[in-house]
Amino acid sequence: CNKENEVKKANSCDTTNTTFNQLYNNVLNTSSNIEKVTMDTELHSYTFEVISSATICKIGYRSQPTFEAFPYQIEIYNNTTNSLVYSGNHSFSSANTEYVSITPVPLIIGNSYTIKRIQNNYSNDITIYIGRVIGKNLGGDLNFPFSLNNIKITGSSFGEIVGLDNYYLPYIDIVFE
Repeated sequence: CNKENEVKKANSCDTTNTTFNQLYNNVLNTSSNIEKVTMDTELHSYTFEVISSATICKIGYRSQPTFEAFPYQIEIYNNTTNSLVYSGNHSFSSANTEYVSITPVPLIIGNSYTIKRIQNNYSNDITIYIGRVIGKNLGGDLNFPFSLNNIKITGSSFGEIVGLDNYYLPYIDIVFE
């Protein structure tokens, strides 16, 4: 019985066509939006809510070529309670989105969360900071929020660059159990 429950739990953290990935592709396929690898800032983040109870079990990201050895700090912050609910350092493949298991993070309906991808290792090459993002072809805000199934993305931020909040949506995948 315990082995059966373990198999069910392991299979419930499926990275195949996640809700975030579907939402990202929907935003990308909207007229005048394009995907870029850009934004040379230490911090890429977006703010989101869940429509029904959910637990994050994995994070997916793709690093930049030649920088796979430099781990990214991933943080999930509960904005409603002003508390850090997850923090971990992870290395990711540059060939494709790679998923890492994390300590499960239960999310509360109605609370606002921010997921952050932080890269503090400059290593004399600013391209380590860039990542996949969606933006408008001719610039401008992306007109948040975006919703699909259980997730509602309400905004984005790139840390130290003033004026670019909500300008891009970074690809930082979250996987629900």
